[in-house]
Amino acid sequence: HSFPTRRSSDLNKQNTISVSELLKAWTYGGQYNLGKESILGTIEVGKLADITVLNKNVLDVPEYHLDDVEVTLTIFDGKIVFKR
Repeated sequence: HSFPTRRSSDLNKQNTISVSELLKAWTYGGQYNLGKESILGTIEVGKLADITVLNKNVLDVPEYHLDDVEVTLTIFDGKIVFKR
């Protein structure tokens, strides 16, 4: 599993979002759209433990290397469902 990306030269900057905005959209935003933001979407006490662990910190990876980031562990409903 890797992040789908396009090189900056392929896009107009006005049509892009930052990595932190993308992460918020994938996590909290997705659960907000489903009406489940009170139990999913952020790491907080009382919320379900659905977590994906990546092999690199996407906030520190240059955008042209984001497609090298891989999922190493996924926890769903408190259970490991994927481990590389």
